[in-house]
Amino acid sequence: MFAVCVTVAVAITVGIVRFVKSRKMVEEPYTAALASNLVLVDNTKQVPKEDAPAGDYFAPLYENSEDSELEEFDDIDYYADISQITGGDKGLIVVDAGHGGKDSGALGFGMMEKDLVLQIALQTRKALIAKGYSVYMTRVDDSFVGLKERASLANSLDPLAMVSIHLNSYPELESVSGVEAWTYERSGCIELAQALTEKVSLETGVKNRGVYYATNLVVTSKANMPSVILECGYITNEQESANLADQDYQKKVALGVAKAVDAFVGEYY
Repeated sequence: MFAVCVTVAVAITVGIVRFVKSRKMVEEPYTAALASNLVLVDNTKQVPKEDAPAGDYFAPLYENSEDSELEEFDDIDYYADISQITGGDKGLIVVDAGHGGKDSGALGFGMMEKDLVLQIALQTRKALIAKGYSVYMTRVDDSFVGLKERASLANSLDPLAMVSIHLNSYPELESVSGVEAWTYERSGCIELAQALTEKVSLETGVKNRGVYYATNLVVTSKANMPSVILECGYITNEQESANLADQDYQKKVALGVAKAVDAFVGEYY
């Protein structure tokens, strides 16, 4: 009986320690915005949950980045239809709505990431056009577009920047919330990522979880221009997912993106 009690006590203690550790890991605010403080992740799909900088959400976000798909697209170039570009003459921005078609992305509270990010991306196109930019979208409906294809389409247009719209997921702790960005260590990428998290956080009032970079995210590593994956919020947080499904809130996110792009272009080019 004593041994059973000890075992139960140890299990409870370990559980509490793990919960506190995970909560600190994902809830602690990101306070620095300097490149020297960015977290390098060599392979996000292999990072253990206990070591991940902001939660174990990588697999559902990049589900369609399997090696077989990358090999299939290695020798194929994709060219964007320039007739699909809309807007002004201030410069071209590519807006990439993540996932789509057979790839639902993350799931939460009866919603799919692919649907919400498309809605946000469409609002972002409007906000950018209102600021005088021309915009090309990698998808405008519920269609599947490969990761290599997205980067190749953007490269064929030589835009000022590309913003890939995504949502985060952390089902193990539903209270996790906020906006963050992932990018590649290339000139302009970090600056754009910082501008995006700062402006979207200001417009929406959500936590700025900061900027991270990785070497294996196709839409950032294979793009020739400054390219950032913007995680607009957590679909597994009930309040945040409800916000992200609200059109007025989507407009706030879009306005934050447009302001960030405008500030970045003004400083970088």
